[in-house]
Amino acid sequence: MNGLTTGEITLIVTFVLGVIGILISNSRLRKDLRSEYREEGEWRGTVNSFMESTETRLSQFEKELSDLRKSFASLCNQLSAIFRMPLVFGQSPLGLSERGKSVSKEIGAQAWVDKVAVTLEEKVKGMDAYGIQMFCFKYVEDENQYTEEEERIIRASAYKRGDKVSDIRQVLAIELRDRLLKEAGLEAP
Repeated sequence: MNGLTTGEITLIVTFVLGVIGILISNSRLRKDLRSEYREEGEWRGTVNSFMESTETRLSQFEKELSDLRKSFASLCNQLSAIFRMPLVFGQSPLGLSERGKSVSKEIGAQAWVDKVAVTLEEKVKGMDAYGIQMFCFKYVEDENQYTEEEERIIRASAYKRGDKVSDIRQVLAIELRDRLLKEAGLEAP
């Protein structure tokens, strides 16, 4: 054979078979990789589709929850109007209900009390607790005790809550009474 020895022929045949084996192996590897990528693509598509439908469902749930909250708030307002909780409890001694405490914060009652209590301490000096309470209820009904801004805040709260202005002023009277009792050294509720 053209001067090739058996060893050389064997080497060439082995080399050619090795190359063929590598090509076949490479071909199978590419086929396997294509199959894996296709499966991965299908899996990703499934996951993406699931995520999109989940996001849509969550968005719908969020909207329904928001609508439910609005309905609940409306129901609470209607129930509050039907079963009007008083601002001041008629227990002894008189005190603010949770609704009354909410009004107190809303109208800034403590700031108003801080402003007027100093000037009233002398007027209630020597009074008993009941006398101070009666003084406070009478004092808050005098419209001249308020600035225009304070009067506007009181009226806005009464309007917003469906209460009378006199009911809002009772909250001020209780807060003022508690401060004056404390300053007089009497037991405040």
